[in-house]
Amino acid sequence: MPRRRNDREEAVQLVNDPSRYLLIESQGPWAGPNAGRFLDDARVLAEAGHEVCVFLVQDGVFAAAPGAPQLERLAELGAQVWVDDFSAAQRALSARKLSPHVTVTGMDSAARLLLSEGCRNVWH
Repeated sequence: MPRRRNDREEAVQLVNDPSRYLLIESQGPWAGPNAGRFLDDARVLAEAGHEVCVFLVQDGVFAAAPGAPQLERLAELGAQVWVDDFSAAQRALSARKLSPHVTVTGMDSAARLLLSEGCRNVWH
């Protein structure tokens, strides 16, 4: 009978398998520590050599405030951080009020990446 891998082994396999990741954050920084940890997960994946894109939607766009050290580190690692244009507009956040490490884009860009072959998606 084949041995079943445990959750930790599966997580290690995911990190060791170079892939593209789309991480969608919909919660604001005040939603608790999980919002910040989600960006840390993106950093860990990028440090492991994965292609990473973080898409900030809904209240998640507030994480794109200038001076956010997590965004700067993600940019240094070559990860992309996108901010949903509609969510930003609904919260009166213009591109000038956001970190220089983010790109304001539409949901269509995220949808293309979401549906692309080999892209792993996580929504928080």
